[in-house]
Amino acid sequence: MAFHFKQFSVAQDQCGMKVTTDACILGAFAHHQNPVKILDIGAGTGLLSLMLAQRYPEAEVHAIEVDLKAFQQAKENFSNSPFSDRLHIHHGTIQDFAINAPHTFDLIAVNPPFFPDHLKSTDEARRKAFHNDLLPFNELAASIRLLLAPQGLCHILLPKTQCDWIELDMIVEQLFIQETLVIYPKEGAHNPRQINVFGKNAGFHYRRHSLTIKQPNDQYTSEMVNLMQPFYKNI
Repeated sequence: MAFHFKQFSVAQDQCGMKVTTDACILGAFAHHQNPVKILDIGAGTGLLSLMLAQRYPEAEVHAIEVDLKAFQQAKENFSNSPFSDRLHIHHGTIQDFAINAPHTFDLIAVNPPFFPDHLKSTDEARRKAFHNDLLPFNELAASIRLLLAPQGLCHILLPKTQCDWIELDMIVEQLFIQETLVIYPKEGAHNPRQINVFGKNAGFHYRRHSLTIKQPNDQYTSEMVNLMQPFYKNI
């Protein structure tokens, strides 16, 4: 079933990773003052690329996806969107793409696979979407270093434990955490997701803030409404 936003729709029947609330928050939150070129690593359905293309109408958006079916689905979603002339999808690994990329990117968004130690799904698409066999964090960090512009920002969405792991790999690559958004499904929820923002500038003023998705009555919080209003149809 397709997921319909205000300005575009996302078909997702061929992808192991479906549209999630956390990914939507990443697409609505990832920021840069004036991005000319944007990169979505591990595009899946192409959701992040579509959201960022809507938010930054002057930017050229590239996406990289290793799974063939997901690549084809993202390509279709791009073609059916009003931003099709600014969206570009590449099939392959981020490791190869980083070596051969003709330019760097001002804004990078990535929701990487994050279950290195969990029982693996027998479904190949879901296995690729949820396990980091094909994209170890140290290789992801090395690729981001090559792809990120000097004043660029990279946004990574992960659970807190995995955020701590990848932060160490990013430090090795001289990429420094500048901002953290902690995402709580409800107030006081355990194991929240985090969006960590990295850049090449070590002289920054670190910021940490939070977003709670729903109130105890299961309605969206006002901060969630404000963030997602440009995208969600029924909000």
